[in-house]
Amino acid sequence: MANLIANALQFRLNLQFDAQGKIIASYDCCADVFQALLVHRLQSHFSAHIYDVTNAS
Repeated sequence: MANLIANALQFRLNLQFDAQGKIIASYDCCADVFQALLVHRLQSHFSAHIYDVTNAS
């Protein structure tokens, strides 16, 4: 969770966290919660473009 909190803005995720570091779920951020927890994301260090990778195997 610490890694998710530290990188949520960098990966342009609409996530909010409570004082204990838990995700505050809402209708507005539901898609980003799934994006963060279920899908692998890659970021180009040259262009800062973010790629969604649905299968990392």
